[in-house]
Amino acid sequence: MQNHTYLETDKYEKAIQEWSHCLSSAAILLNKLELEPYSKNTINNQKTIRGVLKPTSTEEIQSIVKIANTHRIPLYTISGGKNWGYGCSSPVVKDSFLLDLSQMKRIFDFDPDLGVVTIEPGVTQQDLYDFFQRQEVKFMVPTTGAGPSASILGNALERGYGLTPHSDHFEAVTSFQAVLPNGDLYIPALAEMGGIKINQLFKWGLGPYLDGIFTQGNFGIVTQGTILIAPQPEVISAFFFSLRNDSCLEGAVLAIRKLKQSLGSNIGAINLMNARRVLAMMEPAPKDAKNSQALVGEEAILRLSKKHNITEWTGFGALYGTKELTNASQKMIKKTLKPFIKRIHFVTEKQIEKIRWVKYLMPSFYQNNLKQKLDTLSAAIQNISGKPSQVALPLAYWRMPKQPDFTKTLNPAHDNCGLIWHAPLIPLTPEDVRKHVRITNEVCFKHYINPLITLTIFSGQCCDSTVPILFDKNNELEEFKAKKCHEELFTAEGAEGYLPYRLGIDMMNKFIKPTSPCWKLSQQLKSAIDPHQIISPGRYTPVSNSPSKIIDVNQDLFLLNKGAIK
Repeated sequence: MQNHTYLETDKYEKAIQEWSHCLSSAAILLNKLELEPYSKNTINNQKTIRGVLKPTSTEEIQSIVKIANTHRIPLYTISGGKNWGYGCSSPVVKDSFLLDLSQMKRIFDFDPDLGVVTIEPGVTQQDLYDFFQRQEVKFMVPTTGAGPSASILGNALERGYGLTPHSDHFEAVTSFQAVLPNGDLYIPALAEMGGIKINQLFKWGLGPYLDGIFTQGNFGIVTQGTILIAPQPEVISAFFFSLRNDSCLEGAVLAIRKLKQSLGSNIGAINLMNARRVLAMMEPAPKDAKNSQALVGEEAILRLSKKHNITEWTGFGALYGTKELTNASQKMIKKTLKPFIKRIHFVTEKQIEKIRWVKYLMPSFYQNNLKQKLDTLSAAIQNISGKPSQVALPLAYWRMPKQPDFTKTLNPAHDNCGLIWHAPLIPLTPEDVRKHVRITNEVCFKHYINPLITLTIFSGQCCDSTVPILFDKNNELEEFKAKKCHEELFTAEGAEGYLPYRLGIDMMNKFIKPTSPCWKLSQQLKSAIDPHQIISPGRYTPVSNSPSKIIDVNQDLFLLNKGAIK
């Protein structure tokens, strides 16, 4: 028993003995060496983990949950723990057992004619891509910047999004199956009535829409989901454009809004990135001798922008469709953006491969001037084409003193990267976008954080702004400033109504108000479904303020709830 960590009471010993009857010994992790990878995250919010359970089936999860209920042991569910910048594998409340679903990798009920497939939580972007390759079908994986090793369902459950045609990943989910806190299996009404196929094709089902409570919450453990998948169109064309100057931002927002409303699903989400964000993709973090906090000065930004021929705002988007439709869309994009841009380029993956022939004619010029840019461009186009890539992950390493080998599988949590995401939703009006940019710059500069801004315009009504707060985890002062910056951004933007579409584990109990009608209703539902707070306590829904129920789980939950009410 000396190799086990944190086994302090008989109830944990008894639960582990019972779990060992329904799980293999390799699926129950208890010693420090096994638990260490799960304790790491990029936000540096350390939570004690009692153990990890790794089921391989829905039936095993049902058994695990029933045993946890008997002994009042909280379980915190992760699909793979690759949600960098929000908490990774760490639970909201310490002393939980992690339920790691990464071994659940079944892909089934694939219908290439109707464009749906059912997957389990452990299916990654790379897994689904490899499945399509084996099936010899041309469908697009719903990729994200989290990289090939990230869970597809995990991102959908957080209501994440990407750049492929089904950019809203929860919207693309047509059906969930989930284990409830008492161990029962939730199946949507249409499937229960015998309509298994139609349940996979019609999102809203019959009666109250219940699938939604399993997203950004803790009302059950999703064990499979059916998703819509987009076929590869005849043409996928990426486009890049540069605004003339910062004063063109407002006009560009209106122009992009018009394009999104006019072109519909033929145009994907459009990213607008400030110069600092683009440079972070092109250059290692420059060291400023006058600034111990590594905030890059304006002089350096101007010098590097001139070196790479970039302006204060760069845009990136994608077109999907037939050749005729793509050609017509390109003309409309050029015409609509023309008053505000310095240049625009449309490029396909085939065109990039043609340019690579330069390496045979001028190998030295290719290696020194073209290769890195073409590699980055190619990876970006792969991502919008539904081919998983790590093109966005190097950003997490920008503040690292030593850069890793980016050709290998990256894991920012294990590599000790410091990253916190600030991701507010902004109304798609010129005034609101400008105000958001101003607030972000002011707050970040105040705390010596580089304001790396991306505006992801995924609809004609609003956009999400992703701001990575990067810091050196080995520097306590930098970490303090990064976390203060995050809190102040949340407060300052919240006062304007610019609120995040998702929260990290450290923010769920700081800014959610348990006394508001919305969260009181959520608490009431949680208490009715999960009276012993077994499933992911504290995740979004504040812990109920009924002391008798909380103390049954863990005394820390009571203290956490008191802090949330203040």
